[in-house]
Amino acid sequence: MTIRRLLLLSTLALAPSCGTPVGPEPENEAILGNWVRARMGATEVLSRADTLADDNFGYAIKDNGTFIQRDPGWCLTPPLSFANREGTWTWAADSTLEVEMDWWDGKPRKYYLHILRVDDDSLEVRAEYP
Repeated sequence: MTIRRLLLLSTLALAPSCGTPVGPEPENEAILGNWVRARMGATEVLSRADTLADDNFGYAIKDNGTFIQRDPGWCLTPPLSFANREGTWTWAADSTLEVEMDWWDGKPRKYYLHILRVDDDSLEVRAEYP
């Protein structure tokens, strides 16, 4: 077999694995749902909730690729007024979500949520803003 054929066959065999999944991978479905901030530090720990809280930061991660971030916006002077910002998410890597949404200035931005730990009740993440 020539080197050319070998390279072609290798490329064709690996091509289906190159795409980014749109929704959750079966083993990562634990991230789906509503998450409300429980603790913030170098990493962020969130607790699972039935709904996003009116007065706390949180995420809603849906299986259709919708991502909702509830935050106080650009003004952090009390009293804080929380609102939802909607965007999308996809898998950027095995344990990293790529989130895209419009920020408060109206410009689209992308950031990454590195999933450090997830179970039935809590989610620990580290955000990366490129």
